[in-house]
Order: sequence, then structure tokens, then C-alpha cells
Amino acid sequence: MTETELKSTTLGSVADVDIDDEGVFKYVLMHVTDPISGESKTVVRGFNHCEFHDDVFCKASKPLEALGLKVEERGGGRIEHHRSKGTCFVYGYSMAFGRAKHGIAVQLIQQAYPEHTSVSFSNEGY
Repeated sequence: MTETELKSTTLGSVADVDIDDEGVFKYVLMHVTDPISGESKTVVRGFNHCEFHDDVFCKASKPLEALGLKVEERGGGRIEHHRSKGTCFVYGYSMAFGRAKHGIAVQLIQQAYPEHTSVSFSNEGY
């Protein structure tokens, strides 16, 4: 396997969505690029234990950068996720990064959780 094929495989192994199963928490939309192949994708990351959007970004970007991938933030907001109820609501914005394109986040979440009965967003709120 060539180095380019290995890197493409690495980018392909990066989950589109990594969010906590339950609760209300901050999230960041991130753009991940393989600098060798030029391939890229957008991913969603959100964790209950992170107090700030930058905490989410730092926690999520470090392992990706360790794989040699370039990571950029593309805004943030909040997620109210209840996997047990099959619902997810995306809203608000990040003081540090600005408002993410919640429609993109919702599309990725719907693909990651096809069993959810309600995945929606609002540009209102903080």
C-alpha cells in the first residue's frame, strides 16, 4: 500500500460524528484534510465534559493531527442529544468560533443515527 493509499484509508476511518449519547453540550463542526491526497471531509464533535468549544476542538483535533491530518474549526453551537429517545436538536453558536452551519451538522448526525425519529436545528439561542 502506498503512503497516499494509507493516508486515504486513515481519513476514511475518521468517524463523521462523535458526540455523547445523552445531554446538552457544546459541539464543533470541523474540516479534516489529508495534506498528501488533498481529500477532506467535515465532521461533528461534541462532549458533555468540555466546558468550552475550544475544549471540544482540542480534544477532538489532537488524535486526528497525530494521524497527520490537518484540522480546522468551522464554527460551533450546542447539541441536545437523547439517543435513548431518538432525538437530537442542534442550536446556538460559539463565542470563540462563531455559528456552525447547523444544517451540515444535522445531515451528518442523521446519517450517523438513522434510527433517530427527530434530528433538527435552529439558529436561535446561545
